[in-house]
Amino acid sequence: MINVDPRVPAYDLVDKYIRLTAPRLVVYPCPREHNPFIELLFPVAFSHVVAMNSILALAAAHSGSPHSRFLYGAALADLRSALQQDSIGTEVLVATMMLVFFETAEGHSKRQAIQHLQGLARLLKFRRQRGAQTLHDGLAMEVLIYHVVTISIYDNLSQTILKGLRISPTGPTVWSNIGGDLRQSYCLSGLSSEVLDFILEITGLFSPSPEAHTPLPAMLIVEGIALADKINQWQPAIAGDSLFPYALDATNHAELTLAAVLWKNAAFLNLLSLMHGKKISPDDARIAEVVKGSMITLQQIPEHSSVETCLNWPLVMIGSFAISQQDRSLLRRRFNSMEWLIFKNVYIAISILEEAWAQFDEYGTVNLETVMQIPPFDVILS
Repeated sequence: MINVDPRVPAYDLVDKYIRLTAPRLVVYPCPREHNPFIELLFPVAFSHVVAMNSILALAAAHSGSPHSRFLYGAALADLRSALQQDSIGTEVLVATMMLVFFETAEGHSKRQAIQHLQGLARLLKFRRQRGAQTLHDGLAMEVLIYHVVTISIYDNLSQTILKGLRISPTGPTVWSNIGGDLRQSYCLSGLSSEVLDFILEITGLFSPSPEAHTPLPAMLIVEGIALADKINQWQPAIAGDSLFPYALDATNHAELTLAAVLWKNAAFLNLLSLMHGKKISPDDARIAEVVKGSMITLQQIPEHSSVETCLNWPLVMIGSFAISQQDRSLLRRRFNSMEWLIFKNVYIAISILEEAWAQFDEYGTVNLETVMQIPPFDVILS
């Protein structure tokens, strides 16, 4: 459990964030390997985990918790894995902005922060040149500009980045009213009214510290919520869309949507596990509800479906909390049916689940140390 300074109710903020976002069923894209569906689902779902780790890291840091460095390290490690992929979701870029902000607030190397910004600028420019922009590239560009202008660590480097992107720092942006009318500013970004009210509630909770290099540390949490809300509004490209050149029939589209729900649920359990020191009870009502819904969702995906190639990590994370023998039998059967995919990591997934179930049967809790040591990329890719 993260120890929270009562003067800064960071833990309550994160818990409230979960309550706002967890019930939503959204469509994420999937890991790029073996089939065209992977081109879509993975980057956005993975960046959700990165973003949540970043939010927790900031909350822990401002509450004086020693967990902040661990959480930050986990987010950074996941981010580096994501950046190694050929296809990267724009949300991962926005999550990187959050990490840059966190690094700066924590007093890390200023030049390192600028190097992150330069790398992001190059990625955005490359994506634009390839014509591979997504619906969220505009948001990423706005955040990039905001951070470059706000941090202003090295004015000459900031100007170089903006010049390379051929963007005027004086142009109108979503963040132009950040110091004034927050409601108007965030309405421009299309946030839901519920999340917008939450943003307005938390912006006054953190005061800028004299040694911080950022004007408002709370903005990192605000941007994380804005990011998550954008992810929740994301919809997959349809057949014929230039962003997704593969034809999807109605059946495949439905299966992709179901797989996305499992990814969302797994990311939620991952976040909940981090908040509770990796030891939480499957008897928790929220967890039981997620597991129940996930098992229903899984049964709607036919065995040997193409989307099974992206279900290893979600099923390991969700399955670790499966209490009933019926759910466990379903998971064993599905993993056995996935052997035809020649996934060497299918066997790792099964062993992890069996270990988690044995721990719960003996101790009544699930220790997710083993599950969470394995990044999603390692579990998914053969």
